Amino acid sequence: MNKHEEMVMKTRKNILNSFIELWKEKGLENITIGALTKRAHLNRGTFYKYFDDIYDLMNHLEDETILFVKESINERFQNGLPEDFDEFSAGCAQIFAQNESTLMLLLNLPTFTNKLKQELVPLFMAKNPLLNNTPYPEYIEVYVFSTMTEMVKYWYYHDRQMDLKELFHLMQSLVLNGIMLFSDTKSFKDIQKQSI
Repeated sequence: MNKHEEMVMKTRKNILNSFIELWKEKGLENITIGALTKRAHLNRGTFYKYFDDIYDLMNHLEDETILFVKESINERFQNGLPEDFDEFSAGCAQIFAQNESTLMLLLNLPTFTNKLKQELVPLFMAKNPLLNNTPYPEYIEVYVFSTMTEMVKYWYYHDRQMDLKELFHLMQSLVLNGIMLFSDTKSFKDIQKQSI
């Protein structure tokens, strides 16, 4: 990589990082190009060399974050999903932790969660072929993805009440075993008996 390419990458990263900082501080709707270029110590013309507008920048941030997550999953689980449940939970937690603050901002945007689902669900389905043989796999995909993203958001915005690895372990336990695993009650018949 030559010096010009390094400078381009550094400037682009500076703009994206400044955008994320402003988003955390002021909220997405309050970010202007003027405030962004001031934070990044750049002029407006430099911004426009890299992005058309704030929406274009946001689109690039979403795409880069999804690419990072996909590449991390492929690298971490290149031989398929591990048989050991703890290893899988730890791997997912580690991938999430590497980009946690950006992911948490983006998970509040429906456009991002839709893109993320479109990219990640087929990736995990390919790594776990057992799910491909179930009836109505698209319902399982929606259930798993929606449950996990909402649990991550709940964890993040409620003072991170548990370790990240523990959170991923809990999510995956719920997906695999359902809520009955965490209850003394093992069936709906038992629930009906208890209510009489």
